[in-house]
Parts: sequence; C-alpha cells; structure tokens
Amino acid sequence: MNMIKKLFSNNTLLHLIFILLATLTLSNCSNDENDGSSSSNTLLESLGGTEWKYTDGEDVKYYTFKNNLSSPFEEWWGSINRSCYEYYQASSAQSLNVLENTSDSFVIVLDYGHASETYNFRMSGSSLKLTFGANDGGNSSTSYYLFDQSSDVLDQLQICPD
Repeated sequence: MNMIKKLFSNNTLLHLIFILLATLTLSNCSNDENDGSSSSNTLLESLGGTEWKYTDGEDVKYYTFKNNLSSPFEEWWGSINRSCYEYYQASSAQSLNVLENTSDSFVIVLDYGHASETYNFRMSGSSLKLTFGANDGGNSSTSYYLFDQSSDVLDQLQICPD
C-alpha cells in the first residue's frame, strides 16, 4: 500500500501511463501508401482501353492499349490517301521485355531475332509522347511522335491485305 501511495505522490504512475499511451499510439500509426487510390497506377494501367492518334498531315498512326504486359498494345499505320492500314500487335514479336512500367512511363523492347524495336511511352500534358527506336542489324534510327487521345473506331479500320 505504501508503494501505491508513493507512485501517486510523485507522479511516476502518470509518467508510466503517458509512456504506455504514447507507445501504443505510435505503434498503431502506419504509412500505408497502398490505400487503393488510383494515383499509384502504372502508365500501362492508366492507358488500358484508350486509343491514341498521330498525324502529320500525310501519315497516320493509331495505338490502342491493353492493361496486359504480354500484349500491351495494337498499332495501325498508313497514309491519309490510302484506304487501308498496316496492323501490328506487340505480342507478335519473338520476345517482349518490359524495361519500365511506372506511373508516367512505359518502356518496352520487342525482339524479332534479326531486329529490335524500343517503344518509350510518356505522358506530356494531355498528349502521349512516343520515342521509337529501331535497330535492324546494326542500323539504328529514332523517331518521335506526339499522340492525342482518339475517339475513332479502330476496329472499323480497313486492314491492308498481305
């Protein structure tokens, strides 16, 4: 009993309670960055289901994206004056290597054995920027495209015969 009186008289018990509460409070705090919000989506996830168009007055390129790392996009390209488009799926490459898939960048290398292509997609405001690199047996080239979101119906584009 003397010990209890002593604890209350010199505020030791209050200090112990304060330390216990502080410890419990701090141990229950967490920095949960994965709270289900969409801000942590990768660029491919954000682009999934969207269609994009590039034109320079003569040439036209379209991309549609899928949230699928083994088949991330489809591509149509052609000339304004032509009635048909070349069609290509990323999954038709011999191998596909994703180098980066972050919230603002998607970089993929498609290997065809004798040649490779590097696609570097990045958002630039409301447009999609593509830096395209091709390597065909030691000959390298780089092209730059700026795409705007499209509402064209790509499934209705006429595909050129082989």
